[in-house]
Amino acid sequence: MEQHDLFGEIEPLHFTIRQSAMLLGVCPATVRNWIKTQYLTQDQSGRITRASLARFQTEVLAREK
Repeated sequence: MEQHDLFGEIEPLHFTIRQSAMLLGVCPATVRNWIKTQYLTQDQSGRITRASLARFQTEVLAREK
């Protein structure tokens, strides 16, 4: 399943740890730590969901980090 943005571009529904790290501006080890502390959640394939990443950015990074 794919989701399209306003311009018809395909937006990914999940990201690898490396992709998430690049989007957040941290190293992959930091992302792994956030997964262990349950700040980020992974889907059954081991990728971080877009919803989890968005929630983390607005609820955790904006307030705690």
